[in-house]
Amino acid sequence: MKLFSVGKTDVLFNPLLLLPVIYYVLNDGLYFVMMLFFVLSLHELCHSIMAYLLYYRINAVEIHPFGFEARLEGEFKSARDELVIAAAGPLFSILTGLCTLAFKSNAILAEFSRMNIAIGVLNLIPAYPLDGGRIIFSILYLKVDAVKAKKATVLLGFLLAFALLLLSLFVRPFNPSLIVFSLFIALADIQETKRLRSVKISSLLKSRSALKKGEAIPVKFIALHKSVTYSEALRHIGTNTYTVIIVLDDDMNELERITQNSLLDKATLLSGRLDFETLG
Repeated sequence: MKLFSVGKTDVLFNPLLLLPVIYYVLNDGLYFVMMLFFVLSLHELCHSIMAYLLYYRINAVEIHPFGFEARLEGEFKSARDELVIAAAGPLFSILTGLCTLAFKSNAILAEFSRMNIAIGVLNLIPAYPLDGGRIIFSILYLKVDAVKAKKATVLLGFLLAFALLLLSLFVRPFNPSLIVFSLFIALADIQETKRLRSVKISSLLKSRSALKKGEAIPVKFIALHKSVTYSEALRHIGTNTYTVIIVLDDDMNELERITQNSLLDKATLLSGRLDFETLG
């Protein structure tokens, strides 16, 4: 839900935020909520500054139950950029909390210190849309292709959401934050599964860039029936190879060859209508 815009940056509001806010306000926790949002603002500001230093523009900022999420315009240029930007927030929060531990005699600074450390550690949980999920994805992406890294991170997120939901049934006194948190992670991972195709297209475009820099890319040949759609063919394309598709008829006679470049161009052109057309 869009609240307003600051320049070209939209400020969005997640309705799930109302649940913990109402709970803490009704339980005399208004001071806690105000302190929490101040700490989270500093945390997200650190992400934004790091993104700015790496020449990215912030497209939108979403306020959700467990913080602020900055959404960059376009895709990350590399897994290392995403890793650095994602790690900047938790690192800042934890270091800030540790530095202010020296002022624990002051009640406000002591609370500020504890909250920073808690936010930093919480955001290291390896699940979307938390920083830990992006850090795990970036590390995996340095080792395997983007699609495999994304699937592994999403699966880990779903497992953690389920574990937190089970934990909420046994924790006493009852804490609704655990249920909201597990639901929040599950919904975020569902959104990430919808981005798998765009992740593949993005990684293929990065392969083009790598080739232009003089890097060698292995070539893979695969054969598909003429009835296969462009959407289905795209699933067979590896992100660390250059693929050539041999289109066959019912008698396994070769009809044509489709290169990865032409397939990617066609997929980008058709966008959301990838299933509209077959290779044959």
